[in-house]
Amino acid sequence: MSTPRRYRGAVPRVVILGLGALIGTNMAPASAATPIAAPSTWRLSSTTVSAFNAVSCASNRFCVAVGSSTGTDYSVTYNGASWGPAQTAEQYQGEMESVSCPVDGWCAAITDLAAVTVFEHGHWSKLATVDPNPGPPYPGMVAAISCTSPRFCVAVDGQGRAETFDGTAWSKPRLVDPDYPLNDVSCAGRGECAAVDGHGRVAVLMGQQWSVPQAVDGTALAGVSCASAASCAAVDLLGRALVERDGKWSAPVAIDQVAASPLSVSCPSPGTCVAVDGNGSERALSFGHWTAPHMVDSGGSLVGISCVPRPQLFCAAADGSGGVLTTATAAAGREPSGGQ
Repeated sequence: MSTPRRYRGAVPRVVILGLGALIGTNMAPASAATPIAAPSTWRLSSTTVSAFNAVSCASNRFCVAVGSSTGTDYSVTYNGASWGPAQTAEQYQGEMESVSCPVDGWCAAITDLAAVTVFEHGHWSKLATVDPNPGPPYPGMVAAISCTSPRFCVAVDGQGRAETFDGTAWSKPRLVDPDYPLNDVSCAGRGECAAVDGHGRVAVLMGQQWSVPQAVDGTALAGVSCASAASCAAVDLLGRALVERDGKWSAPVAIDQVAASPLSVSCPSPGTCVAVDGNGSERALSFGHWTAPHMVDSGGSLVGISCVPRPQLFCAAADGSGGVLTTATAAAGREPSGGQ
């Protein structure tokens, strides 16, 4: 979820951009469920934050993006109509790398020093360290977080360890992957999570037990998103995506150029995912096919995306240049243009 970022933008800068047509990339459908329509337009707005690292939406009325400027971490909040002004989250205690907002008004964010802060009642809490040894080197320690409610979160770090939040306190770090850093984590429900590592492997949390990491790709996985315990998608550093259905992962399928490999993926419902990349492009998985890469942000590298399925598909994305984006949706039932 973390990527190089740099840009300054004036407030407000707004651009309306459209989604490309669906193509016939061969891939088995991620789910038997009917996918919801893919996003059709993106609205790009500038902020005073120099660079964003991540974004998360609880609904189409509440999203939070986190980023940094000169040693200070900031957040901006979307209220269903527009993004608010930058708000200080923390200073000089690491860099916020990942954020998760399971319900409106509540988020948890983690820094590259494996310290967590909670956004509630419009303010960020003091940082609480969840792993005193998240792994060298600094900066660039891997840290990610996923929450399904204010009473359940999972964080992963560069030492291959995971920590669980029960609404009151964080568990002690637990070694999940003894060989590689955990790059990202996604939880579809309480005790239902998947974490991906730097060697193309996936570890699954079911209840309180983590599985042994399973090889599903030959290169490092950069991001993962699970719509349910039986439906996930992951992206790797070679511009490929793979999907999981009922515990079985597909072979990696090229959906992007290696130089612009997907950095983040979000699956709001089984069979529907949206991925963004370092060239400012997005592509969507719908009806078992990935769309062609489509430029939606010519001014920055897209570093994070978060989508929610109801009342209609809504996504927010953030770039490494201080820009944030939101979407509208296509007409329901749009079919892909290509073959299977």
